[in-house]
Amino acid sequence: MNIDKSVFSILQKNCDEHKKTPLEIIILGSLIGLFRDIFENKKEPLYSRITAKINLQQFTLQDSIETLQILDYKNIEEMFRVYILFGGFPKYYAAIEQFNLAKKDIFEIIEYLFIQENAPLETEVNDILKQEFGRRSSLYYSLLHSIAIGKTRLNEIANSLQMKESSITRHLRELEEKFSLIRSIRPIDNKKNTKYFINHHLIRFWFTYVYDKYSSYSLRDTKEIMKNIKKEYNSYLGKQFEQICKEFLVLLNTKDQLPFKVEYINNWWGHKREENERKEIEIDIIGLNQKTKQIIFIECKWKENIDPVEILTELKQKARYLHWRDNKREEYYCIIAKSFSNKIHEGNLLLIDLQEIEKELRK
Repeated sequence: MNIDKSVFSILQKNCDEHKKTPLEIIILGSLIGLFRDIFENKKEPLYSRITAKINLQQFTLQDSIETLQILDYKNIEEMFRVYILFGGFPKYYAAIEQFNLAKKDIFEIIEYLFIQENAPLETEVNDILKQEFGRRSSLYYSLLHSIAIGKTRLNEIANSLQMKESSITRHLRELEEKFSLIRSIRPIDNKKNTKYFINHHLIRFWFTYVYDKYSSYSLRDTKEIMKNIKKEYNSYLGKQFEQICKEFLVLLNTKDQLPFKVEYINNWWGHKREENERKEIEIDIIGLNQKTKQIIFIECKWKENIDPVEILTELKQKARYLHWRDNKREEYYCIIAKSFSNKIHEGNLLLIDLQEIEKELRK
């Protein structure tokens, strides 16, 4: 397109003139925004000319764990540390093999691939975003950074950028619908209460730890950057453990290993009133089935020796504020943690520890 802008008009002409030819043209690419511009924009020559499309997805959590096992990783916690950095993109697992980083811990991988001088993937995130955004990149970068550091609501993002909400809604919509870099989530019982999250694991990590420290990065103060990453990474994993749990629950659901067949799984948040003060409430994950009126409330804890009684009590209290099929629903509860101080047995309670997760993922 950069060399000859007429290329798509020529292709359109040939497509239209040779509709009955046995020739098939397959077009591959990784720039989602560009593909959507070319084939889904009504103003473009090739609009509506596609007869089939495949949106190739990342590896699943189980696929990624299997790949890490092939790379000789044994410890499930270390595998999770790698997974929250790379997600399910095969390219990065291939890089582990290519640069002889198999069995290395997460910090050696991060420093070698991204932080050290002349690192192989030093410009990876910038390259991805520059190709997607072109010259209009500044505001997109700022939006992604705000979301990465926890500004997930529209007003929070706007305030952090000192901009009006109306000035950024279009760009947020493009980040989601055109580039597929973020996703918006709304509670099941309040469709107007939107939060935004970054879809791409590596981009999320980069905006959390590198983007706003670019002066240090440019000056090659790699020790300071790595010191911060080492200090914060376990906490970062704790926050991302919720996503791992969500993917694991999807896996269990496909195997009919949950108390009921879940049709909807998502985060939930709301609020309550205490002494005339509004207080936010969050439940890590909920799953439900509209037809059977069953719902499961899930709490995820990246901690050891969790007391399930205490967590269950808190979870039941928070569940009262989720208004879906009130008084007509069948409730279940699930707690996922590294390990439990004791196991309790209730008919509507599911306890899952790291050992059970590992056993299921290694099948």
